[in-house]
Order: sequence, then structure tokens, then C-alpha cells
Amino acid sequence: MKEPAVSRYRSREIGRVVMAVLVSGALLFGSLWAFQGSWSHGRQPVAAGSPSDEPPTVIRRQSSHEVISPLQITLDTPPSDFEPSISGEEAINLAWQQLGSSAHPSRVVATLALYNDTPMWIVAFEGLCVPVMGGPRFQNRPGCASTELDVKIDPSSGEFVDAYSYK
Repeated sequence: MKEPAVSRYRSREIGRVVMAVLVSGALLFGSLWAFQGSWSHGRQPVAAGSPSDEPPTVIRRQSSHEVISPLQITLDTPPSDFEPSISGEEAINLAWQQLGSSAHPSRVVATLALYNDTPMWIVAFEGLCVPVMGGPRFQNRPGCASTELDVKIDPSSGEFVDAYSYK
């Protein structure tokens, strides 16, 4: 038995409406997920030029041997005659480019160190909320997975190397 043309038309229209609802829902979910995943501190942005624009910064050289055991990283004092091609301030600016302007750390620390025997600027953005990400087992764990993001910058070229978080 042949289906009437009006019934086929309604079926197609219902299919289009269902598809539009699904696409809209996916776009909304994606937007909310992207917002939730931002590296924010929970503070409202301040107007450009205000005194609280910039968090306190520290620039230093690693002064002792340190092992970051969760990541199997060793930090050591760089040779006293090693002079980086880029300054600590430049390393911080380059690291900010990786982090983005929506982040609001409470403090930024740039450390010149031997990172697993390789000279490196390690720029630590402290006081962030690095959100918990993952599948179903993380759905009931809202909040912060860690509160610091470390960005590695090559002290000779100024190139971004990578970033990690463990605190």
C-alpha cells in the first residue's frame, strides 16, 4: 500500500525539526563546555589599565636541586655563565600568549632552570582553576583538578615548548 504524499511530507518536516533541535542542543552544549573549560580564576575581568590588571610577578634562577615526582621532572641550577637570549619578562609575555587573556592568576613566577638537564624558562601561573575534564567518571567532580599551570619557554629561541599542570 502506497503512503499518501501528505504523510511523507509531514515525516520529512518532523525529521527536519528533530534534526534542528539536535543541532541546536549540540551547539549549546559545546558553547557551555568551552566556557566551563576556560582557565579562569573565577574573578570578573577588570578594566584595562587598572592597578589590578597584572598579578604580582617573580623572576628567578633555580637555586637548588628539585624533583617533581608525579611527573619525573628534575629542576637544577643553570650554569652561572648561562645567559638566556630572552629575559624573564619576555618569557612571561610569551607564556601569556599560550594561556590566553581570560585567565586571572594570582601570581606569575618565571624560573630559569635546567629542566631535565636542558635550560628552560618555566613560567608558573599560580592560583588558577584548571577544570576537571574527562568522561563519565568525572561528571560528579566539579571544581579544579589543579591550581597551577607551568608553561615551558625555550630561553634561547623564545619558542613555546609545552605546558603541564600537577599542583
